[in-house]
This record gives sequence, C-alpha cells and structure tokens, in this order.
Amino acid sequence: MLVQKLLGANSASGGDPYFSNVTCLLHFDGSNGGTTFIDSSGNCIMSGVNATTTTSFFKYGTASGDFISNNAYVYVSSALTGVADFGTGDFTVEMYVYRTTSARDIFFDTRQNGQTLGHFTLSTPASGSNLQIVINSTIYTSTNAIPINEWVHIAATRESGTVRGFINGVLGLTSTNSFSITDGTNSTYPPIIGATGNPWGASTTNNFDGYLDEFRVTKGVARYTASFTPPTEAFPDN
Repeated sequence: MLVQKLLGANSASGGDPYFSNVTCLLHFDGSNGGTTFIDSSGNCIMSGVNATTTTSFFKYGTASGDFISNNAYVYVSSALTGVADFGTGDFTVEMYVYRTTSARDIFFDTRQNGQTLGHFTLSTPASGSNLQIVINSTIYTSTNAIPINEWVHIAATRESGTVRGFINGVLGLTSTNSFSITDGTNSTYPPIIGATGNPWGASTTNNFDGYLDEFRVTKGVARYTASFTPPTEAFPDN
C-alpha cells in the first residue's frame, strides 16, 4: 500500500489512521529498572532478558528501553497475529535508538536460529555506522550513518517492491526486493529486539548496546517513501 510520505509523523493527539495495521508498538514506558514491556497495539505479549526500562533517559514518554548489557533483548513471547510476516507486501519498521558505541548493533531480527531465507534484519554493518537492511540474506546499506550518543529515528520500509532506509528522516537507501518475509511469531524463535536471531538470543558484541524508544512495526503500509520530518512525539495508541 502506497501512502503519503509523512504518514508516520502522526501526532499522539491526532491518532494513527493505520493503527489497525500496527503489529507491535512499544513505548518502553515503565518504572526505573522495570522488566515489563507493554505492546500498545494489543497484538503481542513481550518478554525480556536483561533489558529494563529506565526513567532517567528517554526520547518521549516517561522511560526508554535500556539495552546496555551485551546480552539484553526483548522478544515476542506470543501474539495474536504475526508481527513481521510481511510476505511480499509493504511494511514499515521504525524506532528511536541511542547508540553508545560505534560497534555493530542489531536492532531487530526475525532470523529463526540460522534461517537464511525469508528473514528481515535491521542493524548496522559489521564495520561502520550505516543503516543496514537484510532481506532474504540480501544486504542493503545506506549512504548515511547513524550517529552515536544522540537519539536518532531509523526506519525501513518496502513499498511495491522498493526498499528504503531512513536516518532521522533522510532517505539514504533505495533498492528493490520482493522476496517473501516470514517470522517466528508463536514459535521457538520469535522476532527479537536488540539481539541477534542467529543463533537466537546469543550474547555477542553484535547485540545492540544503548537505549531504544518508540518501536513500531506496521504491516501492509509503507509509511515513508521520501525524506520526511521524524515524529515529534510518541506514536499514537489509537
């Protein structure tokens, strides 16, 4: 589905016309040191390992997700529908990240413990701070980079087979990919935030080292198709 390029920048007060397409929405609000992660889309039950919420550091709301530990991650424990089983269709995966090192960071991964076909990964490369999108083992890398020690909005979209990557609203990657994407929702290896899915949940230096806020997955909608102004408040819950 092709939508206007600024669709993702809805205000919390104005609501989201595509909220019914949202399969996971995490504000990471909670108590300091909390271990409860609420999916405001109503689709998922989330669980975490070593990840917490921190009230001393956040982009919007009252807290963010603390992934400073090398073995900290949040995953989909169960869901009513698949979170990232996009098939060959459109999608948007986006979030605010605060990187604390220039080492590789895996932000979101659907690999099912060594899966090489049909997966989606959003990360930085093994070397460098560019945004990297991997679909079905095909790697796409942005020309712009994700800075460290500041909040940065990152997004990956696919619209009618065109894959795009954005950093702080700036388009830095355009390519084509129509491979079918599956995920492991309600299986042994579900979608995972902040850590690798290969091997699933492993403690490696590739795992995200920083803070994460406003994580949203939208299935069937490419919210951004050109450069845009990043959201200026928390994503809507309705």
